[in-house]
Amino acid sequence: MLNVPNSGHRNAMMDNILCGRFVFPVLTTWPSWGDRGTGSRVIFFQPALESFLPQVGTIPALVQNEIHPYYQEQDVVPYIQNLGIVAEGWYPLGGRGHNAELLADPELASIAQAHGVSVPQVILRWNRQRGIVVIPGSSNPAHIDEDLDIHGFSLTEEEMARIAALDRAEKHDWY
Repeated sequence: MLNVPNSGHRNAMMDNILCGRFVFPVLTTWPSWGDRGTGSRVIFFQPALESFLPQVGTIPALVQNEIHPYYQEQDVVPYIQNLGIVAEGWYPLGGRGHNAELLADPELASIAQAHGVSVPQVILRWNRQRGIVVIPGSSNPAHIDEDLDIHGFSLTEEEMARIAALDRAEKHDWY
């Protein structure tokens, strides 16, 4: 999904992207969207991107899609990245009403225990190792600190494969 201003003239939108430990500004500009989306959002799956990208003069710097261990976008993410576009994971911890099941997943808990970290840290690290930018939301200072502390460990190829096996193609938010 790409967030787009809903207006009849050219628009500019400044977003901040948390990438590892650094924040980078990204400016994206597109003409009016007409009937291409609902409200201010356009959902991008690979066929939609293949149709959309030739129509615009500016390639997006970032595409935001729902990505978490139960909905991994295993085809879309490499496609986006191969175009030089940053993939951002929306709902990295499962999303509204779905966090509890994901954070209690026994496979993720086993990996977290092996590294002495929390399940959210495993999920955020898994995304980073896939090259996906994630911005988890929290108003709890302890959770924010924990979410940022994902650089002191790495997941093995075997652990990455175990997480990949959790993919259920289970989308939690249809925008």
